[in-house]
Amino acid sequence: MVQLLIYSQVETKDALLHAINEEFVEAVELLLEHEEQHHVKGKPHSWEAIDRDKATFTSDITPLILAAHRDNYEIIKLLLDRVSNDSSQAPLDIKIPTPHEVRCGCTECVKSSSEDSLRHSRSRINSYR
Repeated sequence: MVQLLIYSQVETKDALLHAINEEFVEAVELLLEHEEQHHVKGKPHSWEAIDRDKATFTSDITPLILAAHRDNYEIIKLLLDRVSNDSSQAPLDIKIPTPHEVRCGCTECVKSSSEDSLRHSRSRINSYR
């Protein structure tokens, strides 16, 4: 079914994150292949280009972080195997960001906190999990 939707050129949006959350390994593989084929370097990935108000997951949740939260070794391995051998940058932004200090006053933290303090707090908690 997932393969049919991909071939029909349905926008995948955060389908990869949902597949990881449901631990649907076959769908994760298909969606990773689709993302690698269609992603334009320098542009956000499909799961990053979602309107924050409509997103199921906070913007700090990357595929790797979500797979780690779900303790799914198989999906973590799939993601890490996608790391490019010829570059230090992973093709799917497979990284874990360094959390900011509790009382961080950087522009990013101040803006995030003032826009939506609950989402900002959840984002900080997720980064320490």
